[in-house]
Amino acid sequence: MTNFLRLRFVWTVAAVLLLEVGCFASLGLAQEGAGKPKKEPLPVIPDEPRAIDPATLVPGPLAVKKTADLQGATLSEVSQWLEKECQVEVLIDKAAVAQKGVLPTDPVGENLKDTPVYLFLDRLRRLDLYWYYANNIVYITSQEKFDERLVMVPYNVGDLLDAGYEIDSLVETINTTVAPDSWIDVGGDGVMNVIGDVLFVRQDEEIQRKLQGLLQALRGPGRRTFTYDPPENQQIRERLKKPITVSFREIALTDAVSLIAKEAEIDIRLNQAILRQLGIRERTPVSLELTDTPVDVVLNALLQDLQLTWILRDGALSITTPEKAKAYLVTAVFDVRDLCSDASESEALVDAISSQDGNEWEALGGPGSLAMAKSGTLVIRHREAMLTDVLNLLEAYRTALKGSKPRVSQDEDPNEVITVYYRTQANVAQGLNALLPELVRPESWKSPKHPDAPGVIFSTASEDEIISSQSGSGKESSSTRVLIPQAVLIITQTRGCHEEIAEVLNRVEHGDSLHSGGMGAMGGGGGGFGGMF
Repeated sequence: MTNFLRLRFVWTVAAVLLLEVGCFASLGLAQEGAGKPKKEPLPVIPDEPRAIDPATLVPGPLAVKKTADLQGATLSEVSQWLEKECQVEVLIDKAAVAQKGVLPTDPVGENLKDTPVYLFLDRLRRLDLYWYYANNIVYITSQEKFDERLVMVPYNVGDLLDAGYEIDSLVETINTTVAPDSWIDVGGDGVMNVIGDVLFVRQDEEIQRKLQGLLQALRGPGRRTFTYDPPENQQIRERLKKPITVSFREIALTDAVSLIAKEAEIDIRLNQAILRQLGIRERTPVSLELTDTPVDVVLNALLQDLQLTWILRDGALSITTPEKAKAYLVTAVFDVRDLCSDASESEALVDAISSQDGNEWEALGGPGSLAMAKSGTLVIRHREAMLTDVLNLLEAYRTALKGSKPRVSQDEDPNEVITVYYRTQANVAQGLNALLPELVRPESWKSPKHPDAPGVIFSTASEDEIISSQSGSGKESSSTRVLIPQAVLIITQTRGCHEEIAEVLNRVEHGDSLHSGGMGAMGGGGGGFGGMF
């Protein structure tokens, strides 16, 4: 997504949300005296934590930082260095590694400067080599062998339930934002079971660490908290804003990248295999002249004509193809308690974000997914650029709310007759069309027996909704799109009846939760984002 499109996305979504500012500004207000509003303070959203450091989640011997000259070191030499420096045993699955075209005598090392050992091991994935740790032994193997080894880990989430999360919402959030294609219900091997306050999860070690990072972020998120992100990535983000001056005239691509890396003090990696796939030589001449320009803008300008881009991964900036960049997704938790006061507003915020640039989201076949773990806690899995767009959107909305005037909440007459449009699935609407007059104050609906009653209900078709589902895994996975017919119930009734109608719709859609009596998204009007159509 270009900078222009990202900016348009932020302000388009902001415009949708700002339509609600007049209503939202009334939240937290109460009548005091002669119509004087009393404004309750909004929650203060902290900037920290910005990320959960994977070093706090990996085995202790691999979390230590090391400085070493390993450039050109072979796989065998690297394993010997690990045994000496980290006091661990290292076992190389030679058969599995050989299937990836790597021999113990092949060079795999690099220079380390105050680098956590686990991060160095993660970078071996560029060679399709993976690692796991058990009984003080580091095993180096192939991805296929790594994926076959699943471990069961129990997670006590009683503190999260005490903090207002519901177990069903936690499970749904995990399924949606932690390796969503790895769970058994979509063809993967991962399994999650719930017994009381404990989640029992069977997954590979890397996914277990990412799950731990998510749970830790949910316990105390900031404005945007990456759930699994090394501090080295944050250092790069800050350095990417540093202005530099470049003057390249027909110099080799590798030389240009090296000069930018040195000037910006960033570890930039140019993948030769990707260059070969695109038919680009390392000595391809490039020209670029920019003065006092942020590093990220310089990189974008340099790589644009070569049809390349960059991502942050494993504490380094990696130059890659747009296709590979789109496939690399990260997860972040957003504290939005100041923007969502209840379940219906939280649901509407999710809808407002996902309805813009719809092709970017899973519901329409895109890569991104999002979930409201509880009211005021938003979790999104997407490309980092999109997570930045969402962060900017939320900040723009906060700024608009601060400048809005408090509105005096007028007393609403429960007997006032109003018309409300409720959007739901067509088959549900058909059933409710007949049931609502029986379930909600039967005497208030117009009929031969009650000709003067105010209640009238109509139903009309609405635009179909597209639902995407994924089946299988890996190369055998397939995506299916299903059209779900929608309808709108047009109901004229008193305000008091509408509150009861909204509750019925809520319970029909979600059922009665065993934990809290149900949590609805359709809402019953009121302030903020309200669930009505």
